[in-house]
Amino acid sequence: MYGEKIKELREQKRISQEAMAEKLHITQSAYSKYESNQVQISVDMLLRVAEVLEISPMDIINNSGK
Repeated sequence: MYGEKIKELREQKRISQEAMAEKLHITQSAYSKYESNQVQISVDMLLRVAEVLEISPMDIINNSGK
């Protein structure tokens, strides 16, 4: 649901999936499942992703799923 938006925002910040996963203290494989929408992201993880990307969680939620 939010995977494509998270990927877009991560790429804008020029952060690799591996670096994101490391900052979130999860594996790269687990992180990639969020971006590919294989796993639904929890509210807690959504907040952590937003923090790492230095954005508001609303930046992820808004315009997702278009």
